[in-house]
Amino acid sequence: MSLYNAKIFIVGGSSGIRLGTAHLALAKGAQVIIASSSAQRLEQAKAAPGGNVKTVVLNMLHPSEVKQFFEVYTETIDHLVT
Repeated sequence: MSLYNAKIFIVGGSSGIRLGTAHLALAKGAQVIIASSSAQRLEQAKAAPGGNVKTVVLNMLHPSEVKQFFEVYTETIDHLVT
């Protein structure tokens, strides 16, 4: 399966294995959005090698934030990583 131009949303993608997943997806040509409740970690993720990603501060424990996010991005996401 090709990830070229696929839009991938990664929850908690600012560190660890999910950040690694973001880097691998970017290397395959995907467009990546990572979400975290920590703006500081998101900034660090963007600064990391291969960190050319879009970021969004999003706390998955707040249903209103999650609803608002998916109202905007639902139609543009091909893959969801949690």
